[in-house]
Amino acid sequence: MSKAQKTLNTYKKMIFQHSKPVNMKWIEEALKEVATTTEVTLKTHVKKRKRIRPIPQLEQVILEIMKGIGYGGTFRPTNQHLEKALGISSRTAQKYTRTLCQLRWLIKGRCYMWSDLNPFLELMIIFCPRKMREIVSKFVSQQVDLLDLFAMPLQLALNDKVLNVELIWAQHEPNWGRLYFQKQDYHVKLYPYWNGIIQFKVETDQKTHYAVSPYNIHWTGRNCHITLPIPFKFYGIEKAAYSKSETKIHFDNSIQTTIPLGSASYTTRSLLHKYGMKHWSDSVTRFMIKYWKNEYAECFNFETHEQVLRDRLINKNILIKQIANRDFIVKQFLGY
Repeated sequence: MSKAQKTLNTYKKMIFQHSKPVNMKWIEEALKEVATTTEVTLKTHVKKRKRIRPIPQLEQVILEIMKGIGYGGTFRPTNQHLEKALGISSRTAQKYTRTLCQLRWLIKGRCYMWSDLNPFLELMIIFCPRKMREIVSKFVSQQVDLLDLFAMPLQLALNDKVLNVELIWAQHEPNWGRLYFQKQDYHVKLYPYWNGIIQFKVETDQKTHYAVSPYNIHWTGRNCHITLPIPFKFYGIEKAAYSKSETKIHFDNSIQTTIPLGSASYTTRSLLHKYGMKHWSDSVTRFMIKYWKNEYAECFNFETHEQVLRDRLINKNILIKQIANRDFIVKQFLGY
């Protein structure tokens, strides 16, 4: 058996061990908590001033694109469509879709001619359309980052004494045909961005917090990175960093295109890159770097993520801070 095949088998085993059914009650509770939250973080790189005025038309753009869900995922409005539907100029339509991409409510297609909903957002709409309509109405016009918003229940849980943390990793791999969102039509346009969702149930001495977030699995060529879009402040750090201790976690500002190891796309991309040629996923990667440059936590496996998340929630530990202090003490002892 080749080294690549052994790696692929290890990857499959890891995925299958963590492939659990979605808990709809947890999702409903998570959306309820998101809808009622009043503490929100505005994404500062969209506008550099402290006061960000509401833009009601952003909500109209999302609602217009949401209509595509009723077309079985085949209807993707272009800026020209939005221009006519909302009575705005082409330049204004481009401005709104660009802003919504930066806030991670939207993604762009391969050719950048149309706009899609963030696949995670679309999935939540399929599950709970009424509650998601409420969330869209409350937060889109305020220019709130979608994924930071959905991580807010975890941030709020840090304010209480956490008694127990339960996690569910729900997974789908299109290369193997495993449908993890049961009773739903899962189409391929979700494929380049997210592999599944992680669900949280955090019991504290005050209340039980629920949260849901997508996760991405991509390959560096040697090992996989499981990436969670959770703000650095949740982990207690200010900027990107890497843990060199036994707990391997990387805090990064980028996210990569998801292509399963061993798939035709992965093999083709590797071959094309070897000879200096481009692959279709390169355009998606460029979109990620340009629009979705934000805060992500990466680990090589699910267990490390769980260890770090539980340690942070229950013990309130700051992993990077502890490592930095320990390194500083060693340097003092050695005299350099």
